[in-house]
Amino acid sequence: MQCSNHPEVDQDVVRCLRCQQPFCPDCVVMLRGYWYCGPCKNEQVRDIQSGTTAVFELASIGRRFVASMIDSLIEGLALMVFIIPFIFVMGGAAAMAGSQGKSEAAEAAMGLTVIVMYALMLVLSIAVPLVYEALMLQRRGQTLGKMALSIQVVTADGTMLTRGQAWGRSAMKVALAQVCSCFGVLADNLPAFFTAEKTALHDMAVRTRVVRLR
Repeated sequence: MQCSNHPEVDQDVVRCLRCQQPFCPDCVVMLRGYWYCGPCKNEQVRDIQSGTTAVFELASIGRRFVASMIDSLIEGLALMVFIIPFIFVMGGAAAMAGSQGKSEAAEAAMGLTVIVMYALMLVLSIAVPLVYEALMLQRRGQTLGKMALSIQVVTADGTMLTRGQAWGRSAMKVALAQVCSCFGVLADNLPAFFTAEKTALHDMAVRTRVVRLR
């Protein structure tokens, strides 16, 4: 990533929180904990002075929860798109096995179909939420649920997430949910109720914050 004003500079480049363009340290200033380029800094100062500031504040637990529910619904629908065709395949296999009687070959085919179905469901239950959230956070810091609730995931210093942060954050959420089920989800999000910056375990792991957009 190179500075928009100085293409020869590619070290310590950060993104302006307002325009999301990359800049080197000489081209940005920090206001209220977030980086802004020169033009955006002036606009931000004017907004603050006029009382219409687009200040980024930490998102509430309630907003994060509702956004998560919306995303879970979307992920569930996506899973059904993949799984429904295989349900029909299983039904066809069962019907074929019934028409062939209880032969060993028919029973073996049915057993193999069931095993493949369960394996596919397990893989998709991990892959769909992981890829969905990671790609969207990498692209704009928001999933569809977060867009609906006007919240965004940013780094600890207010810049856009890197690819590693987006995938690492998503991987940790999915891993805790899959390995520990409801207990894992609770343990993951419990710190957000007690930490000053409302950080869950996946936020702590990759140094991210969830902010509200105004």
